[in-house]
Amino acid sequence: MPFRVYFFVAFFFACLANAQQTDTVVNINGAITEATCSISISSEVNFGSVSAHDLLAGKVEKSIKFTRNCDLAEANTKMRFVPAQGIVSGQTNFGKSIMKSGLNGIGIGVMKMGLYGALNFNEDYPYHEKTIDLKFKLLPITAEQMAAGNIDTSVILRLSYD
Repeated sequence: MPFRVYFFVAFFFACLANAQQTDTVVNINGAITEATCSISISSEVNFGSVSAHDLLAGKVEKSIKFTRNCDLAEANTKMRFVPAQGIVSGQTNFGKSIMKSGLNGIGIGVMKMGLYGALNFNEDYPYHEKTIDLKFKLLPITAEQMAAGNIDTSVILRLSYD
């Protein structure tokens, strides 16, 4: 009997030594065809020629509309306005930040987005409407001497969504 046990143990280890394995590679491919959401704007904000009197009187505003296009019904859509040249420090408009315009003494504020009133730059605002009305306003920067010249700046409209 012990011979049989030894034989089967030896046979078992011999089979283990001859065990083999094989690997197969599975390739995974795909392409994202387009962004889930995008923004369409039909115009730029052009204030045209503005007098210093009108600017100081708070009469210089410009409205534009843009469309938010999304493939999915997203649950958490937010808008953020990021000014290219930063914001004015030490001065606000109705407690909200003012964007630098690239021209000394003149800033720009976002006065309206849909049902929102004046907005801060660099801050997220929940927004779910498809068409968005924006109103920009030229504002004097009180700590700077107002200069004549051309306003040349931009703002990034950042749409975040889940």
